[in-house]
Amino acid sequence: MRLPQKGIARLTVPVLPLFIVACGLAPSPSPTATPIVLPVLFPTATISASQYFESAEELFAQGQFELAANLYAYAISQDPYLIRAYTRLGQSYDNLGDVNSAIANYSLAIQVAPYIAVNYYYRGNVYYRLGAREQAIADFERFLEIEPDSILSEQVENLLLEIEQGQP
Repeated sequence: MRLPQKGIARLTVPVLPLFIVACGLAPSPSPTATPIVLPVLFPTATISASQYFESAEELFAQGQFELAANLYAYAISQDPYLIRAYTRLGQSYDNLGDVNSAIANYSLAIQVAPYIAVNYYYRGNVYYRLGAREQAIADFERFLEIEPDSILSEQVENLLLEIEQGQP
């Protein structure tokens, strides 16, 4: 993953005086102490939401879901209407086994853009795996209402049949 150099900030920390103050050995840091410079990566306004998103996509493709999730979250903080980032954040959490966060992010995507069917599909799949049949059915049916001719429609219809027949 390559982030633009503008995304790297430098944090100057007077280490020894800070340590002494933290231990209660001195009342305040000495202004004459020699500071060290630590590079710190944090989101800045100089990095756009799309740059965070693209970097996250690279990490996601490499299976680095935790790092990808962080960058998707940064992208969302820059652009709360970047629906793809909510979707991919949900997928990242799902791949990490954090189904509650996955559902929460799919739900946010649905709240922001209820006309995008794929978020109902992904959330429905999580509900299906959890055995939350009513929620899964509702999401799958909503998916089919929005995208009846999607390439995923047949799969969704099969999942609905399995639920109706009581199959796991």
